[in-house]
Amino acid sequence: MFIKLISYVVFLNALVFYELVNRIYAKNPENYKLEYNLLKPCPKSPNCVFSLSKNPQNSIHPIRFNGSLISAKEKLKKVIKKFSNAKFVIEAPLYWHIEFTSRWWEFIDDMQIIFDESESQIHLRSASRVGYWDLGVNRRRVEKIRFQFNKIITQKMN
Repeated sequence: MFIKLISYVVFLNALVFYELVNRIYAKNPENYKLEYNLLKPCPKSPNCVFSLSKNPQNSIHPIRFNGSLISAKEKLKKVIKKFSNAKFVIEAPLYWHIEFTSRWWEFIDDMQIIFDESESQIHLRSASRVGYWDLGVNRRRVEKIRFQFNKIITQKMN
């Protein structure tokens, strides 16, 4: 019984410490600014996906679109706004930065989007600000966004 109590106290202290670290470091999104109009590569941790990554662990397909960039951006914004935890931080003509905040622990994931009009592609980078593993949350979110985006396109065609 005493060992269980100590284990429980140690676990709670670890959670509180992790939360404090998250609250301190997650408020500074300096790592999510563009460098030379490019997105930074993913770290070696599995909590990041990136459509321009050469590493299979982090690689994800870009979103492809037909028609105008303006139309693609409107559709993508409509899809992202359906996520109740999404907050647009930057909406520049060819770059978006969106924060997704988890419900219970309020962890922040950053999604960066670069629109490549010449290739009709939308490149995405989605990563957790803190921690090592995200249980696949960023990958599933990007895939859901792609699916919903493609669903809107096919509905418009029919």
